Amino acid sequence: MGSAIAPVIKICANPQTFRRMADDMDINAGRILEGSATLDQLGDEIYDSLIATAQGKQTASESLGHQEFVLTYKYFEPVGPSCLPLRE
Repeated sequence: MGSAIAPVIKICANPQTFRRMADDMDINAGRILEGSATLDQLGDEIYDSLIATAQGKQTASESLGHQEFVLTYKYFEPVGPSCLPLRE
C-alpha cells in the first residue's frame, strides 16, 4: 500500500517476500536473518532512507504510483469521528 498523504517506506523482514516483490519494497530487513547485514547496518540503512525520502527521493510505492487512502475503519457522525471523546 502506498499513501496519498505521506510517503510509505516499506521494510520487509521476509527475504523470500522481498525477492518476490523487490520493485514494491524499499528495504530488505531479511538480510539480518540471512547473515548478510547486522542490526546496526540495517538501522543505518533505514535512517538513511528516511532522510533521503524527507529530501524528496521517491519510495517504491511512489515510483509505482500507489496512492491509496481509505478510512473505512472509522465511523463519521455529523459532528465528527466517533473516536473523539463524548461531550457531556
